[in-house]
Amino acid sequence: PCASRRRNLRSSRGSFMLLIALLLSVVSVVEAEDVPKKHSEGEQFAVAGYFPEWRYLHGGTDWDAISEHVTHLIIFSIEVAPNGALAAMDRFPNHAEMSKARAAAAKWGTKLLICFGGNARTHGFPKMVSSKETRAAFLANLVGLIDRAGLHGVDYNWEYPQTREDWMGLKALLVETKAAFKGTGRVITMAYYPDTRQERLLADLKVAEECDLLHMMSYDQPGRHSTWDFAVKTAAQGVAILPPATLTLGLPFYARHVRTGDWKTYEELVKVHADKLAKNADEIEGYYFNSPKMI
Repeated sequence: PCASRRRNLRSSRGSFMLLIALLLSVVSVVEAEDVPKKHSEGEQFAVAGYFPEWRYLHGGTDWDAISEHVTHLIIFSIEVAPNGALAAMDRFPNHAEMSKARAAAAKWGTKLLICFGGNARTHGFPKMVSSKETRAAFLANLVGLIDRAGLHGVDYNWEYPQTREDWMGLKALLVETKAAFKGTGRVITMAYYPDTRQERLLADLKVAEECDLLHMMSYDQPGRHSTWDFAVKTAAQGVAILPPATLTLGLPFYARHVRTGDWKTYEELVKVHADKLAKNADEIEGYYFNSPKMI
């Protein structure tokens, strides 16, 4: 079952509520007291949030408010080049923002991760994972970035491996990432598309042996893009195939138009339709989203 923390979510702070996706554990139930405290190392209930660059690049981010409510904050995202170099570094937070992020993460015990990939940001993966040399080059660059920035790990969001060579290369990358992180306490997470095919591939490759969390992308479907029924379906098929303790369920903090697929943040909807949005509303003017009641 899913669990929720008994803290007052500061929903008026857009920087928290507009995480690109909030990922909730589909397993162990752990409740917290109302008194703010650090996330426990032994906590089995994960709340991981993807935080897109357009939310922090111009400053003013309330990293404290975000870190209070997530166990893993995933900076979304930069890319990998085919030769293993780090690309799109202009999307990475500047020194001042990273200092604030580290301070907030330390205060709340939140883990800061850097994401590689996302939609249209994964072109470098196939070539990079294809050889030990390019994987080694990438991992040297990754470890260097993590050391300099004071991060706690990495998230891989390859959309999507296509060939057997891609999947084998991904497995090798995960094994070698785990080896590079040995003894540091750093974490590895990975996103996947819940279509049962990917779950079976991940199971066959024993990917969960290398990853701390596997994030189901249980959103962005045609039509009503993230329904309760789809969440139940993806959770059930996930735990039937993969180790349940590694799985998270994806929740979108944005809307998509049921016909065009166009997206808007929940903040945008509130600004325009605040007088019409009830707590249990899940669609307005053709845009479907997960209501506060659903969340």
